[in-house]
Amino acid sequence: MNRSDRLILAAILMVILVQLVICNYLFFGPMVTLTLLPVTVLFIPLKHSIARTMLEAFLMGLVVDMLSDGVLGLNAAALVPVAFARDFFIRLFVGGDTLVRRDPVTVNKPGWFRMIAMISAATLFFLLIYVPLDSAGERSLGFNAARIGLSLLPSIPVGIVIAHVFSNLNTREQL
Repeated sequence: MNRSDRLILAAILMVILVQLVICNYLFFGPMVTLTLLPVTVLFIPLKHSIARTMLEAFLMGLVVDMLSDGVLGLNAAALVPVAFARDFFIRLFVGGDTLVRRDPVTVNKPGWFRMIAMISAATLFFLLIYVPLDSAGERSLGFNAARIGLSLLPSIPVGIVIAHVFSNLNTREQL
């Protein structure tokens, strides 16, 4: 494992720790779920296969589920489809040539507008799976829709900060 891989791994572990603090100590009410994990999945190195990325996403979600007071497997179940769709999001918002060359994902190429769009799409995709699974059919469609919208609002700015950190780490890798 080279130095840049160790830096990315350390950043992923730090995001998991922050997510655990959010899950265990910060309660924003029953309508808001602040999530950092979908953005983290987007920045897993592209040299990893989709299967490996899905396994890493599953393990990230499972660690958060095991060490927080949530339902075991809930984050993992919602994060694996995001990992499966990661290449689609990157192709759509960053460009297919990034996938072909296995370049690190950075803000430099697509710009902040497309990066924010990618973060928003991945987080929305995660929440569209997470919220219905969390409600287990006991909440109405209106409640779930409101919860998705209210959870998306704070998750995007925090995701932008995480994207900035990972983008800086990936830019250093290219130098």
